[in-house]
Amino acid sequence: MPAPSPSDETSIRFAADLDAGTVMTVHDRLLSLLDAVEASDAVAAVDLDPAEGAVSPLALQLLVSAGRSFPAGRLSFGPHAAAALAVLEQPKEI
Repeated sequence: MPAPSPSDETSIRFAADLDAGTVMTVHDRLLSLLDAVEASDAVAAVDLDPAEGAVSPLALQLLVSAGRSFPAGRLSFGPHAAAALAVLEQPKEI
């Protein structure tokens, strides 16, 4: 699996199929991105690489965590990340 794409200092795009071997690399990059945003007026952008399969639970967990950790109005999700998060918002049938 490829490493996260370091597009610039305020954005990151990572694979939707994160696993235990790659999640820490992405987590560390998200923490660096958070530090950069807090030290400036920048807005961070987070997205997933386009994927054919399902988004892994680890990738979803990082997206949700990022949404809760960044200051209000300082994080935007790209189309693939937003679509993955939208699935979590859908009502579940029991």
